[in-house]
Amino acid sequence: MSMNLKELQDKIQALQTSKTEEELLEEETAILMANYLSEIERYQRDHAITRKDLAAKIKTSASYLTQVFRGDKPLNFHTIAKIQKVLSIRFRVIAMPLEASPSSTIASYSSIKDNNLYEDTKILPVVGGTLSVDTVLRKHETQTIS
Repeated sequence: MSMNLKELQDKIQALQTSKTEEELLEEETAILMANYLSEIERYQRDHAITRKDLAAKIKTSASYLTQVFRGDKPLNFHTIAKIQKVLSIRFRVIAMPLEASPSSTIASYSSIKDNNLYEDTKILPVVGGTLSVDTVLRKHETQTIS
């Protein structure tokens, strides 16, 4: 049975509206964690840092980090701060209105245009009520991510 785009959008919308407030908050929590964790994983991959190495650097167990990355344990700000410190990086959080459309761009928000963070226009996909790109990983606040 094939479904056209409109039918699929309607089905997704129906699923979203049938969720309780608590379920929606849990979903937003998972999306926020996934944004941070995907940036950390990308940095690890780009710099050949294993999860075991990262765990040792932040003085925690590799199994704990694995549980965090699997979503079994919550990622907290204390752990994020330790990761920033040991990797010499900074997460940059950007607040954008929920009304942003799928065609909204990072460059259209003046708070993000500081220091020409994004020279080319990048499209931000919207997932549920949250923009799927919430964090930008920057090293020493001097290098621009491309």
